[in-house]
Amino acid sequence: MKKTIILTMAFALFIFFSSFALESLAWRPPPKPGGGLALYVKKHNYQVGETVKFMLYKHAGVDDTPANLEGSYYVISKKKDNNKWREFYTSRKNPFGTTLNLETPLVWTWDQKDNERTHRAKPGEWRLRFFAPKGNISEPLKVKFTIR
Repeated sequence: MKKTIILTMAFALFIFFSSFALESLAWRPPPKPGGGLALYVKKHNYQVGETVKFMLYKHAGVDDTPANLEGSYYVISKKKDNNKWREFYTSRKNPFGTTLNLETPLVWTWDQKDNERTHRAKPGEWRLRFFAPKGNISEPLKVKFTIR
């Protein structure tokens, strides 16, 4: 009886942790020549209300130290008809801590709601800009996606 319970629990844990492994294998960042910090979006097209998934990744290369994320934040904006961007959601400072280790994916999601949690994103062209003022990046990292 004890063996059956232990085997069942071990199998359940294996299935649980395998799902995380499969998720990370299904979405591997492409190599970045020279290394450095990079930003990715899981898909380029999302449906209204669908969870949007992003990844920040520190590639190996010239600078193989962990990425400095101190003071970092990100802004999600919608492109308007006049080709200007309007901020819709702004993260808090240091949403992921202050460092990102080398070759370690940092994945997070956005539920398409604004900071007040009262408005949902509408169809259109969107972008996320990631700012790391103390990191070794000269411009904010950007990734674009569409909500349909």
